Amino acid sequence: MSRIYLYNENAEKSVIATFIHGDAEDFESFSPEDFFFDDLREIFNAARLLHTDGRHIDAVSVSNLVSTKA
Repeated sequence: MSRIYLYNENAEKSVIATFIHGDAEDFESFSPEDFFFDDLREIFNAARLLHTDGRHIDAVSVSNLVSTKA
């Protein structure tokens, strides 16, 4: 049986906000494929990269990383 996804932009934004505001423990629970909206997937990938590199995750760092990849 395949998974049914319900796409909710606000829910995806809430997950991203949780990571940016300091709760990076749950990164392993999510993957880029969990984000339906391309821009939110890109933000997630940037935050995850910062986390993987051991760098601080905040809105400015994520924004800078996203803008350098654009």
